[in-house]
Amino acid sequence: MAEAGGTLLDSADGYQFGESEDGDRRGDRRDARQVAVAWVRERAARPVATLVPIIGPRNPSQLDSYLGVLDVHLVDERYTRLTEVSAVLLGVPQEEIAASREAPPTAPSPRSCRRPDG
Repeated sequence: MAEAGGTLLDSADGYQFGESEDGDRRGDRRDARQVAVAWVRERAARPVATLVPIIGPRNPSQLDSYLGVLDVHLVDERYTRLTEVSAVLLGVPQEEIAASREAPPTAPSPRSCRRPDG
């Protein structure tokens, strides 16, 4: 399983296979920008969040690269993998709070439930 806590570009740089179903058959490789924008577009298409990829090409070559993402379609397992490796580690106190919510509730001790006599 992938480790969380990197950036999406770190994840995309380490992405070792073609990112489109056609790419798998052709053996294409996509650059990190294309994988990152494809992931944001895929995430925006799902009910998880409202996201719009904002690109910032500085020259026509970069624009062509970004526009190349329009034919990239991430399959579910690859979308899930990129989502896992790009997850943000929350740290303290968020992780402690989440762990306490997941822990089973503790039952009160019988002593604390007794009524005082008289």
